[in-house]
Amino acid sequence: MFHLMDMLAIWPRHKVKDARPSKSICLRDFYRHEGLRLGLLQSMGVSADYGNILFALRRNLQRSRFSGNRAVWHLLRIPAYAASRVLGRAAVFATVVEDMAYPENRVLLDPGQPSGIRVVYRRNDELRERGRMIRRLLKRRLAGLRLFFLNDELELNYGHPCGSNRFGTDPATSVLDPSNRVHGLANLYVVDSSFMPSSAGANPGLTIAANALRVGDIIHRRLSEANSAACSPVASGPDRGTATAPA
Repeated sequence: MFHLMDMLAIWPRHKVKDARPSKSICLRDFYRHEGLRLGLLQSMGVSADYGNILFALRRNLQRSRFSGNRAVWHLLRIPAYAASRVLGRAAVFATVVEDMAYPENRVLLDPGQPSGIRVVYRRNDELRERGRMIRRLLKRRLAGLRLFFLNDELELNYGHPCGSNRFGTDPATSVLDPSNRVHGLANLYVVDSSFMPSSAGANPGLTIAANALRVGDIIHRRLSEANSAACSPVASGPDRGTATAPA
């Protein structure tokens, strides 16, 4: 699983001399809507200056039927410069939309690949619809501001992969049990992002760290209990009145 991401530039109502967007700006108003799980809107910590606008325009051009026209690539400098001068500096924001664990998306062994594995992933129609929904919400709720989406297609955030060893109670539909131990194995735990049953609508970093601490406590408790059981006195045979402990 990944996150579905839209990037958009939002301009202030008036020109400002020095806009310093912070990545700490985050809105969770869209996390749930009409019973569906969407995600959040957060600042990227960068501005939509000439270079960033030009990059976005060229990325969109690359996906169009005019991508082979080098003259158009150079001409994009004009609207990029005009936008940066007329509209002023804008903050770049990104949506983070939750991805679900669709059974058809998986990691497979493939000896034909240099890495020995093959990732099978397609954007589910249900995920696309939630991505379009948060776009509509943003346009409606931010109607009083100037904004511009920097991508046409619904994009995946490849910085937040997760779910390849999702946990659960049923070995038929999960790799790990609720304690993050591999089903059927006594001494193998997985505590990276692969345990997540869905991508959630937020950066998973703190969730991964918190879960790793939880699993660490579980492992510590189980080792302590096993050690106590091994060292506890055991009654000797019926002909002995003393108790012994294993060496």
